[in-house]
Parts: sequence; C-alpha cells; structure tokens
Amino acid sequence: MGTVASTLKTQITAQNPILECELPLDGSRFEALIPPVVRSPTFTIRKKAIRIFSLDDYVDAGTMNSDQRDAIQAAVRNRRNILVVGERGPARRRSPTPSPTT
Repeated sequence: MGTVASTLKTQITAQNPILECELPLDGSRFEALIPPVVRSPTFTIRKKAIRIFSLDDYVDAGTMNSDQRDAIQAAVRNRRNILVVGERGPARRRSPTPSPTT
C-alpha cells in the first residue's frame, strides 16, 4: 500500500486512510483501506475488463433468460434503479441475478 501511495506521490495514514487509484501498468483499479476505517489493512485490485459482454451474450451463455434481459432493458429505458446480487466468491464464478427496483 505504501509503495502504491508513494508512486502516486501521496501517503496512506490514519488521517488519510483510504487510497483509491488506477494502476499505471494496466489501468486496474486499486483501493486500500487502513485503520481507523477498517480493523486491519486491506486492499482490492479490480482488473479492467478484457471484453465487455452484452445482455444477449448472457442470454446465449445461459447466465440469464430473455425475460431477465427484457426487464433490465426496460428498467434502463425507464431510468429505474437496478440491484445486482450474487453469491460471495470470485467474480468469475458468480451468476448475477439482476432485479429492477423502485
């Protein structure tokens, strides 16, 4: 965390316990948290998507059905909120269940 912070010419301290940035090497998102906002130091790295999947791709793969795709498209068209929930664990194993909300 300190190395990433120093690369960005900043510091992560108890007074500044959150570090969010884009890594220069590949554009991945990096977030680091230290006490007092968390019990122990933690960080996440979110890699940039290699490919963007369309809703039709999810239907074709069986991840969602056409009714779910249609519900999401209608929610976006009508500017509704969308809540996506899935199992805990690595993202590549999740089957998200989108649910338009009010």
